[in-house]
Amino acid sequence: NGAIFIQSLREDDPSLKITPQDRARNVIDIANYFGSLPEYHNIPLIVLGHSEGALVAIIACSELSSCKGIVCLSMPGLPGVEYASERAKLELKRMGMSDQVIDRYVRFLNQLYIISSSNADDQLVLAKISKLQIEFSESVNDKEFIQLLKVQQPLLISKWMRSFLRLDPAQYFSKLSCPVLLIYGKNDEFLDPELNSKTLLSAASQRPEGSVNITILSSHDHFLMKGNYQMENGNAIQEKHGRVEKTILDWLSTKLRKS
Repeated sequence: NGAIFIQSLREDDPSLKITPQDRARNVIDIANYFGSLPEYHNIPLIVLGHSEGALVAIIACSELSSCKGIVCLSMPGLPGVEYASERAKLELKRMGMSDQVIDRYVRFLNQLYIISSSNADDQLVLAKISKLQIEFSESVNDKEFIQLLKVQQPLLISKWMRSFLRLDPAQYFSKLSCPVLLIYGKNDEFLDPELNSKTLLSAASQRPEGSVNITILSSHDHFLMKGNYQMENGNAIQEKHGRVEKTILDWLSTKLRKS
């Protein structure tokens, strides 16, 4: 089969200078190029994406009639600002903060996300975010969180993040005509698998039964890995676990046989 895989981005990724829609256009161009080659005419096109890369996959395939199936790994299903706030809440919880502190910090971060998602120009957004960060930093005594804010500032004014925060995945998901497989890990550190998958399933409520399949792996995390692993150059290094690959291959064999 012909397959295109779209990975998620790191914070230093040069792709942050483009939007998810720009990246989706790149996927469409690649698919159309291979589709124009005679040796690929009878080969089904499958698009796979992980995390934000899965969002790019559904944006591309909402316009790509040649796509015969999409595999979305750990895909955000909530609107951008809501997803970012949920992710921040989970990350702060992992840092050991109390529910009261988390609530205060997430409400503040939500303000930053709303500003970032606005249509204002970059300089105005930067000025508003900087002002809020200074005011908030003066009101708390948490060096770790203040440092986190400083690291986040370039990301919040990036072209990718500002566009991502405006996106509602359900808007694109509802336009898909090909089968979709959603795979999540129950131990995902960055999103709630049940909440995000149900949001996407609701968007696909008008589609034929069985056209969207959801698998939540009981022992896996956001990277769909099981157990402990090490990070090397921003990538997770761990012995592969066959459950994810088997889930994808079983689904592909069923869907492609029907097509």
